[in-house]
Amino acid sequence: WSAPLRREGEPVGVVTLEWDEHESAGEGSETFPGARLRLLAELATPLLAQLYDRDRNPLVKLRDGTRRTASAVLGTQYTWAKLAVVGVLAGGLWVTLGRGTDHVKATFVVEATQRQLVTAPFAGYLEAVHVEPGEVVEAGATVLAELDTSELRLEAAQLRAKEAESRKHAEMARSERNMAEVQMALSEAAATAAERELVERRIAQASLTSGLGGAVVRGDLKRELGRAVTEGETLFEVAPTESLRAELFVPEERAGDLFVGMEGELATTTYPDQRVRFVVERIEPAARVHEGRNVFVAEVALAVRPAWLRPGMTGAARLEAGEDRYVVLWTRDAVNWVRMKLWL
Repeated sequence: WSAPLRREGEPVGVVTLEWDEHESAGEGSETFPGARLRLLAELATPLLAQLYDRDRNPLVKLRDGTRRTASAVLGTQYTWAKLAVVGVLAGGLWVTLGRGTDHVKATFVVEATQRQLVTAPFAGYLEAVHVEPGEVVEAGATVLAELDTSELRLEAAQLRAKEAESRKHAEMARSERNMAEVQMALSEAAATAAERELVERRIAQASLTSGLGGAVVRGDLKRELGRAVTEGETLFEVAPTESLRAELFVPEERAGDLFVGMEGELATTTYPDQRVRFVVERIEPAARVHEGRNVFVAEVALAVRPAWLRPGMTGAARLEAGEDRYVVLWTRDAVNWVRMKLWL
């Protein structure tokens, strides 16, 4: 009878015994001591395996160890754990060796290089307002608002009557051959005519128009009808859409990456799904405070000017500052903070 000695399911030895059933028949009910032999084999197996491993050739040990490791790694056991480890290693290599675009993030506001200020030509009252901020107007054609001219029209009528009376008086004096009276009447008529023309000019100016076509930037006056305005007061501001540009507010810590000719794209808060390409044209040499932090202002030219783009729109911009490894891009802020704190 023989019993195998096993370690981890693999046989490492064999115990062989001879058993005489006739001689052991009277020793008890157990005809074959199988349980005691199994216990003996289990106790002897670790020692025999240790002696076996110690006496083997080192190259054979290396070969068998490599096989076991390969079997454990490439085998079907612990599949999900192996996939997780492979995924972590692949992700680590991608982060360490992979390269991506370095983006400088900034906020912006859309500005216009040209603006037309529409002011009140004389002191008066708002009678009608026809436009609101954001509407597009034509130069010299679209009436933005109208001032009340009732008093001016009455004054013009009175001046016309006075002028007519002076001319009539001059004709009567001429018929009487009183040339001095004629000259005085004609002079008075001319002065009255000049006043009338001034009043009529103001009446014509009461319909406010813009000398430049574009979008109304400022002038929400529809709720202020009847308000008194003073001469020279700015009522509307119109900016041509073709003169739009953007001012980027770049954080101070990324100002060193800015340069003229740098490209990027911006997205407005109003239309976040629309991207507008741009090129940096000018960088202000001195920093300014914007929203409580130091920033550098970069003026950029827009590659296209969508019809919906209006002065005053804000949003987020990204400038392309070249490529670098992902591990550098993602840890730059933390590394710079540590350097500043520890003077490294």
